[in-house]
Amino acid sequence: SSQLYHIFYFWCAFYLYVGLTPKSPPPPPTPDYNRTADGWLEWGGNQYFIETRKRANDDARKSCREKHADLVTINSEAERTFLWKQISNHSDSFWIGLTVDLDKSFQWMDGSPVIYQMWDEGQPNFINFDENCVVMKTFNGFWHDYNCGFEFGSICKRSSSPPVNATVAPTVPPQGNCKEGWKRINSKCYKIIYSKKVTWFNARQQCQEMGGNLASIPSRHEQVFLVSEMANTPNRDLWIGIHSSYGNGFYWTDGRPKSYVNLDNSLYIAFRNKKKCAVINGNPSYGLGKWIPKSCNDTNGFICLSGLRKSFNVVPADGFQNSK
Repeated sequence: SSQLYHIFYFWCAFYLYVGLTPKSPPPPPTPDYNRTADGWLEWGGNQYFIETRKRANDDARKSCREKHADLVTINSEAERTFLWKQISNHSDSFWIGLTVDLDKSFQWMDGSPVIYQMWDEGQPNFINFDENCVVMKTFNGFWHDYNCGFEFGSICKRSSSPPVNATVAPTVPPQGNCKEGWKRINSKCYKIIYSKKVTWFNARQQCQEMGGNLASIPSRHEQVFLVSEMANTPNRDLWIGIHSSYGNGFYWTDGRPKSYVNLDNSLYIAFRNKKKCAVINGNPSYGLGKWIPKSCNDTNGFICLSGLRKSFNVVPADGFQNSK
């Protein structure tokens, strides 16, 4: 430290001796974008909003659409590099608007053609066969697939600022009905399979072959409905779509947000870092309807979930209905 002090003293004395003033550091570079009055970044003819609040993908997209935008599409290396610069000082990833289907084909959520991709090494790997959404990593700007239920920041994109006092069009409820043998609640169709006892993975596969997935339960309303259906055949545990195969918590295999959880808190903590799947308990003596972690290789019945089937004869969504 004494040596550094003498070096510093020498250079200061030198500058004073020759009558020079040490130069100030250069000013920061001028940003290559403009900022709108409502805080969006304007670049390349589009506007972008960097949302740091962490949400599941569905909720992140809903937030973008409330701002007259959608999760970002990325159509060139220049656009990707620009966005990477904006998020590179953050520690976690950010949702973009790309989806990965079961056949590993790609689609932008807004329907734009996929003309550019920049995947991280080994991606997309679809490691648990339910990583249907995509993030941009902050450390290199490359893309990585994730289960849509993970919570990250997000990037919204719109073509221009909306008019003053513009309102977002209300969401139109899905129209249609359920296939025969399925039961409808709100805009969803459920099918309970008691007659087969299979592993969690086989249950998911069979649900997908029927056009659905293992059931997610987004609210107490759906939970009460399913428990009432299970009361007809008690003492049967049934697989649902929640699992902890990622080793850092439970997630729905269809990527829905964890807006409702009926796992006992002590079980949730005990098993959240272990690779487990869960049943909805059918034994009244253990608390009918509670979700219980079990080995994914156990065999049980299961519950499937699908969306409505479009039909000319639309069944009104006015409660619990059998589909015909």
